[in-house]
Amino acid sequence: MLHAWEVIKQLVSRVAKSSPPRTALLIFAAVIMIFTALLMAPWSTANGRAPAFHDALFTATSAVTVTGLTSVNTAEHWSPAGQIVILIGIQIGGLGILTLASLVALSVTHHLGLRTRLVAEQGMSTGALGEVGSLIRTVVICSLVVEAALAAVLVPRLMVVENDVLDGLWHGVFYAVSAFNNASFVVHPEGLQGAVNDPLVLWVIMIGVFLGSLGFPVLLVLWRFRWHIRRWGLHARLTMEVTTLLMVLGAVGYAALEWNHTDTIGEMTTGEKLQSSLFASVMMRSGGFSVVENVMEHSETMLMTSALMFVGGAQPPPRRHQGDHVRGDLPGVPG
Repeated sequence: MLHAWEVIKQLVSRVAKSSPPRTALLIFAAVIMIFTALLMAPWSTANGRAPAFHDALFTATSAVTVTGLTSVNTAEHWSPAGQIVILIGIQIGGLGILTLASLVALSVTHHLGLRTRLVAEQGMSTGALGEVGSLIRTVVICSLVVEAALAAVLVPRLMVVENDVLDGLWHGVFYAVSAFNNASFVVHPEGLQGAVNDPLVLWVIMIGVFLGSLGFPVLLVLWRFRWHIRRWGLHARLTMEVTTLLMVLGAVGYAALEWNHTDTIGEMTTGEKLQSSLFASVMMRSGGFSVVENVMEHSETMLMTSALMFVGGAQPPPRRHQGDHVRGDLPGVPG
């Protein structure tokens, strides 16, 4: 047993030395397989039977990559334990698998070795290896603080709406994490359609998705300089300006195309139409949540949605190499 463990350690060490990007890819694949194995357990499903392998693999991949696509109904197919596994996968994927791996190494060794820093850099845009450790802590703290703030609003509201303390607590935490990480997983069979007339729930989810789509480099700049816009870096200013512009254009376009469409927002009040249009616009680029049946939208609306999906969320600035002395934003982890 000991000999086998030494062989594995030598193999991993050899791969890490030869190619940090290859190591990053292997870590990513290993995490997906771990979550697939957890979802394959009978206790992870609502009916108490092991799910099909392709459903477990698809769901695990979607959760870890915070994609949000599902082959089964999350609320009905998976048990509470299975949903917890999915939520953990979303959290790990949102933080970045490489960030989390580096955090574990940091907690065990109390420092990051050169190889670990090189692996972590595959998931970060950082200007210097010495910055990785502090950035990891900042990213984790930032995520937990934002998610806790979202949950602090959602939990009490959902407790009242669902008239159940435990369900409200669980659903509030789940949607807070899913929204900030732009994962779009839902734990209601009908999705968010039941919350179409609840402004508080919709606006909190919108804010979570919006903040998550900015990416950690921009969030760190906003946290550091607040509303002192002149002190923002070029990347942060462009991200905020373009994100806001696309959000407004998307909302106007959605409202114009779907305003009188009875299968989507046509039968809503004027205020609800404007709210749903803005919600749809925020979700188009990276959120994925929906309060209407997307398949019922006009083909022109779907084309606009596809265009905004292609743009996606904010990306981090290019990694600066030695010899580059251009002043920019705080380095960080992509969203």
